[in-house]
Amino acid sequence: MCLSWRWRHAMSGDEEKLREYLRRATVDLRQANRRLREMDAREHEPIAIIGMSCRLPGGVRSPDDLWRLLDEGRDAISEFRYQPARGAGDGPAAAAVA
Repeated sequence: MCLSWRWRHAMSGDEEKLREYLRRATVDLRQANRRLREMDAREHEPIAIIGMSCRLPGGVRSPDDLWRLLDEGRDAISEFRYQPARGAGDGPAAAAVA
């Protein structure tokens, strides 16, 4: 056998391993790029408030009042006042509070 043939044969095995490694690395890079694009897109998604219902301190009576309070950076913490529900005066909840 010719030395150059052995050299080419030995190199072809290494080259095949290198090709396989590069194929896997390319697939991994494509997947990573796709995930990065998806994460970047999520980061820029708009936030939509579709409903709001709660009792808030600080004279807040509407969503506009809440946004105004937040925008102005006001402190709206107040003392908690217990108000039993109507008709709950004799139930287990009333006994727990009493």
